[in-house]
Amino acid sequence: MTISQKCDTSAGRATRPTRRRRGLLAGAATLAGAALAAGVGAGGAGASSHAGSTQVLRLFAKTASFAYITASGKDVQTLPKPSTPGDQIEETDLDYVGDHTQHAANWTDTDVERCIFLSKASVPCYAEIAVGGSMILAVGTLGASPSGKTTFQVVGGTGAYAGATGTVVAEDTPGSKLDVDIVATVHVP
Repeated sequence: MTISQKCDTSAGRATRPTRRRRGLLAGAATLAGAALAAGVGAGGAGASSHAGSTQVLRLFAKTASFAYITASGKDVQTLPKPSTPGDQIEETDLDYVGDHTQHAANWTDTDVERCIFLSKASVPCYAEIAVGGSMILAVGTLGASPSGKTTFQVVGGTGAYAGATGTVVAEDTPGSKLDVDIVATVHVP
């Protein structure tokens, strides 16, 4: 969920910023991003959430919805230039175990990212990944990396992920401005 600072408006409507992630969601990104899934949902890939364990989750996040909301609360179809403090990007994704080249046929988890423009230089992004009956919480910064990757810090969660730490790296997929590959390394206390 690294969302870069460039935005594609060629379709005449708001789309997730290009080279995002890598610069969340993602997220919210898309999400930034930005993104992830683990535990029960990724359980088909062998992940489990046992206390004292470290899990590496590999997911393909396919964008389900994207919205750019102005500081006044208006959902706009074209991105304002420049963004105004208080503007937000919201994105939801369906997460498939695997990556963009080879992934499960059905999604198992979901995520949502929200990025809030505080200033031109400060755009924090918050991600929530729903995994079965649990959730992973992560934070990152929009535009922090021009490389097409965004790194989020896991800051806790609920259920099996209460108190979790770790990182989530979201990377743009070739040929897509919206979808990302995610590698989440989650430490369960």
